[in-house]
This record gives sequence, structure tokens and C-alpha cells, in this order.
Amino acid sequence: MRISLQLGKDAPKELELLPDGVITIGRSSKTNFQVVCIGASNTHVELRLVGASELRVRDVSSNGTGLQDPTSAPGKHGKLKKDVDTPIADGSCIIFPLRTKQKTE
Repeated sequence: MRISLQLGKDAPKELELLPDGVITIGRSSKTNFQVVCIGASNTHVELRLVGASELRVRDVSSNGTGLQDPTSAPGKHGKLKKDVDTPIADGSCIIFPLRTKQKTE
């Protein structure tokens, strides 16, 4: 399965996800898709392909991840449960982080 990932207004990056494979997304250079984002964990989310066609997302972060279904109203998203595989529809938007720590002086 071909996955298209886009961060903000950057050009999309195409990745191949094989059956029973995993794509990692986060701040670490060891992830498959590295993001530079305040509040993102080293490995923030994982995309998994179950069998040949069922795509799932898993929040492995400490700051939360949201999922906006393509049929949802703009700006409306649900919060993913940590370490739980959630089915993801074509055209969905993964939102992270859901919270950031405020600097105190």
C-alpha cells in the first residue's frame, strides 16, 4: 500500500507500507517520517497495515494524537487511545501533538 504523508504545507512524501508492516512518525531521525514539531515525541505514531488492506494508526506518544475522519466537520477530531490500533479511513488526517508543555520561568 502506498501512503502519502504531508506535514503542513510541505510537499507530500510517498512511503510503501507492506502487509503487516509499520511506518513510524516522530522527531527521531530513526523514524520513517521525521517531523520537526514542538511537542512531538521521538516516535509519536505508528501506521500499521493489517493483512493486505486494513490501515491502522497507533498513538505511542506522551502528548496525545488526534484523528480526523474525512467525513468529519473541519476542526473536529477524536483523540486516539494510547497504544491501541485504530482503523483509519482513506483521506483521514492525523493530528499531533494534542498538547504541549508550557515553559515556565
